[in-house]
Amino acid sequence: MSDKLRFCNPETMAKIPGCSQVVEMTGPGRIVVIAGQLGLDSSGKFAGSGDFRAQVVQAFENLKIALAAVGANFEHVVKLERVVQMHHSCGISAMGLRMLRG
Repeated sequence: MSDKLRFCNPETMAKIPGCSQVVEMTGPGRIVVIAGQLGLDSSGKFAGSGDFRAQVVQAFENLKIALAAVGANFEHVVKLERVVQMHHSCGISAMGLRMLRG
């Protein structure tokens, strides 16, 4: 089989032990899989301590960086899955949202 895998961890993204941020498979076609993104800045700290919006914005900035690492952008995204988890003290235990775009 001529498929090739490339594992990538862009320098401007937080380093997550045991995880590759981006995996690109090439062969007869090309598939890119990007790890789930958190609201972590490049130093590994949550953006906007306790600020949900700031963390969501950071997560999408991380996704943008990951896409750029393989020469892609949001126009190339086929599927995006969002999972939002909030602490029990907020009154919401966990909420999962899915969005498919094709």
